[in-house]
Amino acid sequence: ILNDTSEDLSDEEMHNSYVEQQALLFVGREKLASSLVTAIKRGQILMVTGPVGTGKSALTAKALTMFPEDSRINDFHHVVKLNASSKDLTVLLNRLCFHLSKILNEELEDHFEPVSTLWGQIAKCETPFKILIDGCDELLKSHDLFSWLPDKIPNNITLIFTTSSSGQWNTYLNKKYSALIPLL
Repeated sequence: ILNDTSEDLSDEEMHNSYVEQQALLFVGREKLASSLVTAIKRGQILMVTGPVGTGKSALTAKALTMFPEDSRINDFHHVVKLNASSKDLTVLLNRLCFHLSKILNEELEDHFEPVSTLWGQIAKCETPFKILIDGCDELLKSHDLFSWLPDKIPNNITLIFTTSSSGQWNTYLNKKYSALIPLL
């Protein structure tokens, strides 16, 4: 998905680079992108859903890059289709834990159990940030696929999921979060 120099990039840089590349591919539908920016500013949980190939990734990437650069410093991007390891829920949760621990200036062990305990601490952090999980339906099936999601999202976090209209994430997120905002 990325060019030949991607082997020199860290995992975080690869995911961020992919989002930047997708934003460049987004053409037209500026009103839709602006609507997504408005929804992201309101926060909480957003689901960009639609059939495969409709531009969910590009739309979401474009909307995220429309924010001022200094407000994107804490953003977390995870693109499930980026490489084989990015489809592993454990890899996603480890990346998220370490990202959150950097924001909170806390050391963490090399495991993802603290994700569920970090949500409360994150709520105390004044800095708003966005978490994008692009291509949720391609995450490898796991018995605890959804267990890391909190019942209530802290007000300073916006969780953004891209998923197909008929995927298991779409079904689960619609059941768990009644205020979900579907786009597309």
